[in-house]
Amino acid sequence: MKRILVLMICMLLLTACQKQGKDDESENSTRISNSVVGTWYQVTTWDYVDVWEFTSDGKHECSDEDNYIEFKEHRVSGGYHYTYTLENDNLVIKNRNGREIIKEYKVRYTEYGLELLYVDGTGKPEMLYESRQEALEACKDYRSTPTYFKSIADEDGFVIEDGVLIRYVGDAKEITIPSNVERMGKLCMWGEKLRKVTIPGTVKVIESAAFHSEMDYRYIYIEEGVEEIGAGAFPELIEIHFPASVKKMGTNVFDAYEGIDEDMKIYVKKGSYAHEYFIESGLEEQLIFEE
Repeated sequence: MKRILVLMICMLLLTACQKQGKDDESENSTRISNSVVGTWYQVTTWDYVDVWEFTSDGKHECSDEDNYIEFKEHRVSGGYHYTYTLENDNLVIKNRNGREIIKEYKVRYTEYGLELLYVDGTGKPEMLYESRQEALEACKDYRSTPTYFKSIADEDGFVIEDGVLIRYVGDAKEITIPSNVERMGKLCMWGEKLRKVTIPGTVKVIESAAFHSEMDYRYIYIEEGVEEIGAGAFPELIEIHFPASVKKMGTNVFDAYEGIDEDMKIYVKKGSYAHEYFIESGLEEQLIFEE
């Protein structure tokens, strides 16, 4: 009887210890205390990823993702740019020869990775994630980034909702907007390799700033049927064609801060709304009439 009683007490104590252990795990880090060894991801704005690496032999590298990939592939002369020491969760990052202190942090271990707090109290904590995707999703702007839209786009790079083109993030050099698009939304065109775009007549409205101004678009063909074009819808181009069906255009339909290049070709139908619009805009010399 005593043996049974002792056994029951032991089992109760073991269960309590296991529960306490689980509670501790939920409150504390899953990382090993006093260790930052590994590769970590940080997104401070939009979807630009910085990579932090700490090796087990005290070397450190921190750079944007493209430079980090190049560094790992080619091993630039001299190797890692920094060294580090970690004692009692106090992280000190030094230059390559270990003589000059670059930054000092207090390390806090989190469920997602590491939080580095500046010892001098200046600046926001550096939030480092074990998962690149978690780092991206933690950024408040993530759902407006090309990376996010690429994750939900169709196989051709289009994100279309209820007849509205929300984003194009594909890799083609030449595209035709799908026939189920009735409206092209603001900043919907993000094709980094895109040079030529055909907009069919099934599209009725092209909203303001539809084409991102930082992309290198060159040729745009707007077919009969398109009716309305917003202000600053297009960047500066080599050639663009406007149909007679367009009846409304916003102020400064070309988003060109330094003025339109005199070699730009603007094709219009003679006597059309677009024809009159560009005469009033002082772009008569760029106009070319087509049947």
